[in-house]
Amino acid sequence: MEGDVVKKEWTSHGASKKDSYEMWFAIIGPNTSVGGEIKSEVQLYQKQFAQTIARLMGYTYKANHPIAEEIKTVIKKR
Repeated sequence: MEGDVVKKEWTSHGASKKDSYEMWFAIIGPNTSVGGEIKSEVQLYQKQFAQTIARLMGYTYKANHPIAEEIKTVIKKR
């Protein structure tokens, strides 16, 4: 299966494909919190990824377009 769809039925991407708006995000490293697979109901957005990755590397991401805050739950508290 690919997502919630049988892999043979997942032949392309786009708005016409069921649940194609969903994606997964995996992160591992020394500055990440230990949590395993997160199964809680939480809404995350792709616009959070750049800031999250930057924070994990010790930076603050700045852009000329709107971005969101990092995903705080994946960053280890110091």
